[in-house]
Amino acid sequence: APKTINNMRTLFNYSDARTMCHKLKSDDSLAILQVAGELSRLVKPSDVLVPVPGHSGQASYMLAVADRLHELTGCEVVDVIRGAQRPTWYSAKMNGRQMDFGLWLEKQPRGHIVLLDNVIDTGRTMKECLRLLPNAEIMAYALVSK
Repeated sequence: APKTINNMRTLFNYSDARTMCHKLKSDDSLAILQVAGELSRLVKPSDVLVPVPGHSGQASYMLAVADRLHELTGCEVVDVIRGAQRPTWYSAKMNGRQMDFGLWLEKQPRGHIVLLDNVIDTGRTMKECLRLLPNAEIMAYALVSK
C-alpha cells in the first residue's frame, strides 16, 4: 500500500525493490514502464514532477519515468535541476569521501512541485534538491529503512 511519510509518497522498502531500482539505473525500458505504472497510483493530475538528477548531473532514467507518468496521468513534468558530473553517492560512501552535489535550478518551476526519485537512502541528494525547492513534496519508488 502507498505510504505518505512527512510529505513524502513512497511505495516500497528498498529491500523489496532493489532489483527494479538497479534496472532503472541501466535504462531498462520495461523497468521504466513498470515503475511508472506503479507510481501512477501516487500521482495527482495537479502534480508538477521534477525528476532528480543522478551522478551524471542529468535526470536521465527518472526523466523517462516522469515522462511516462505524464502519459499515464496528465501531470506536468519539468526537468529543471542540473548538477555537475560526480562519482556515485554509493562509491563516495564506500571510499569515505565527502561529496559536493553542485546542484542548481535552470529555472523556477511553478505549481505543486513533487521531486521524483527512484530510491531514498541517506536523503542527502533529496536534501540538496529541497534546498533548491524548499516547498516541494517528495515521491520515491523505494525508501531504505534503517
